[in-house]
Amino acid sequence: MEKIELDLLLKKWSLNMKIHIVFISLLLTSCVTIPELKSEANNVKVVSTDRAVISCQSLGLVYGYSDNGFEGYAGAAGISQRHSVYDAQNKAYDLGADTILIINTNPRIGGTDTAAEAFKCNF
Repeated sequence: MEKIELDLLLKKWSLNMKIHIVFISLLLTSCVTIPELKSEANNVKVVSTDRAVISCQSLGLVYGYSDNGFEGYAGAAGISQRHSVYDAQNKAYDLGADTILIINTNPRIGGTDTAAEAFKCNF
């Protein structure tokens, strides 16, 4: 094989590989759902004991979700859990809550689910 043919083959392979890498990157990042905390929901207090909401009015359950696309993505466990709580805080804020009581946080392959009860406590 001549040097020119080899150079052309390597350039063509390199271009194809770059296209595949871009395509795979786009595919993987399109599967990621990472909720951010709304600035208004930043005031929704997160508690983990019943005592903290004993004199509050329940507004119902909220569920937070965070999908990180695949296991191991960007330190998945902690980031995914925090963002699923953010999602629950956002939804509680939309209900008029100022506090959420975390009931359960369930890590799963590809993300985390959080169940919480929303409360109006008027702190």
